[in-house]
Parts: sequence; C-alpha cells; structure tokens
Amino acid sequence: MIVGEWYQLRGKLGMSAGRYKIVRLSADRVVVANRRGDQFVLTPDQFASQSQAVVLSPSTLRTHEQIDFEEQGMLRAFGYHVGRDGLARSQRHGILEQLMAKPAQSLPRVGTPDYRTDFGDADTQQRLHKILNCLNGFAKNATLKATPPEQAIEDWREDARWLQHRYADLLYGPGITPQDVRKALEDLFGDSSSGEGP
Repeated sequence: MIVGEWYQLRGKLGMSAGRYKIVRLSADRVVVANRRGDQFVLTPDQFASQSQAVVLSPSTLRTHEQIDFEEQGMLRAFGYHVGRDGLARSQRHGILEQLMAKPAQSLPRVGTPDYRTDFGDADTQQRLHKILNCLNGFAKNATLKATPPEQAIEDWREDARWLQHRYADLLYGPGITPQDVRKALEDLFGDSSSGEGP
C-alpha cells in the first residue's frame, strides 16, 4: 500500500464498489478517497479484505498476481520507508534489525493474527524469510507499474541483499557466507559468467 496509488475495492462497509485512492496511511488506518473526493477510513484488515486489484488510475485497471496488501503494514509500522523521499540506507537497515530482533508477542498489531504469526519468533529463519519475501515482493510488484518507482525498487533490492549478508548464518549456517554458497555452486555447475558448462 502506497499513498497516491489507486485500488479496486469490493464495496462494503457503506462504500460502493469502485476505484479508490489511498490518501493517508498509518499502522492502524487506511484513508481512501473515491473520484469525487469522498473519504473513507478503513483498518488495514478491512482494506486487505476489500482490495481486489491494483489500478493505474481512476479509469484503468491492471490485474496481476495476488499482492499481499498486509505485508507493507508491518514494515511501515516500524517506520521503514524507501524511495526518493525515503530513509537513508543506515536508517532502513537499523529498522530491519529492530524488526528481526523484536519478540513475536511485541510486534505491532498490524493485520490479522495469522499475518503476524507468519513473522515467527525474533532472530529466526522464519522471520528473515518473511522480511525477505516482503522486500522482494514489493520490488517485483513495483516493476509492474506504468511508471516504476526506480529508487524504491533499488532500495528494496539493496535491503534484501544486505539482509542476506547480515543474517547469512540464519540462511546458510554458521560461518557460511553468500560468497561461499556462490563459489560452491560455481564449482559444482561451472562458472556461468565464463560461459562454461558443468
């Protein structure tokens, strides 16, 4: 969910079905407006259940693979923000470290209980995989936009790479780095960059 984006909503809770633009966003509410400017306040859960597809404008619709609209909620609840107006790299990395270390019972009440459960316990492979899936999903979905936010995509991808290096022990085992894994794969299958086969 990003302020300024349009979404196709199903039309419940006193709202008619149609296209709505996010005008304000916080950890506990999503404010949307229709084309006439009428505003409606939803919880993140209500928004997730209402959302059918991302739209490019009030009059065009682009459907693509299912987006988990809740996922950005947890990162946003920690203050994580990318792009031209986003946080500096060191600030984003500090927030990601905080999210990794936060005990499960202390996570912000964002989304459904099942959504929060997906983050698992602090400093676990499950937590790391969930955050990596979020970052990679945000980057992938952003590339589908008519005008992709290049800086945001770059930030999400860079942060995912940084997490893989920072928490390599959780991903690959103690003392094993991503470079070790890459070298082992090259030794096994050949150096793909040289064009040689196995």
